Amino acid sequence: MMSLIQVLILVAVISYTKAALTIDPALCKMDLVLCLDNTGSIAYLSDGSLDSANPPANWKSVIKFSQDLVDPLTVSPTGSQVGLVDFGGEARIQFGLTQYPTKSEVVAAIGKLPFIGDTTNTSGALFKSRTVLTDPRYGSRDGKAKNIVLITDGNPTVAADTVLAEAQNCRDAGIRVIVVGITSYADEELMRQIAYTPNDYVYAEDFSDLDGIKNVVLNDQSCKPIPPKVTTVAPPATTASPKPTEPPVIEC
Repeated sequence: MMSLIQVLILVAVISYTKAALTIDPALCKMDLVLCLDNTGSIAYLSDGSLDSANPPANWKSVIKFSQDLVDPLTVSPTGSQVGLVDFGGEARIQFGLTQYPTKSEVVAAIGKLPFIGDTTNTSGALFKSRTVLTDPRYGSRDGKAKNIVLITDGNPTVAADTVLAEAQNCRDAGIRVIVVGITSYADEELMRQIAYTPNDYVYAEDFSDLDGIKNVVLNDQSCKPIPPKVTTVAPPATTASPKPTEPPVIEC
């Protein structure tokens, strides 16, 4: 039998989950890029053994989780748009925001993404995701909420010294980066620094726990546009024009 404290905690968790589920699919119009870690560590199971299946079970969990994130959205040219980036040693734009204009097409395309297994270029992944969300050639729209959901189970191993600068570039562009960190191998402090705010970090202890957090990743805040940082360039300093030289006085 649960104690009063346990009951109160359970009520608080349920209330938080319901609050996070307040997306109105008909009203929320976001540009979303799912950014998937496609590295070798995905193939390792929680007991440290290597999953030799192709694709590994953990990759299947990542794919299903990504598809579940799309499910509550109304995907259309006038509703929400979804793009996909994956990364190993290099980041790859799999599709932009307008390539698949319906939910069923987006979900099907995500399901076809193969497992690669490689090193971890998180900085490049953020750069490519930012490119999709700011370049009209990929379907980026002005005035819409822009979100990156970065799903990763590890820390950067390629260009690691640039990842926080790239995260800041995303903030400056008005992009909310939501980080889903899986397993304790993902450095929580670093993940919170990459996220738009520390509260935009969601943790899953294992790949099998992803289903339990799918409803708290996107919420009301994800539907609100963030004004990009405006960089003002100071006009060049002006110098006073020299006074005309008086003609010399010639004495006769």
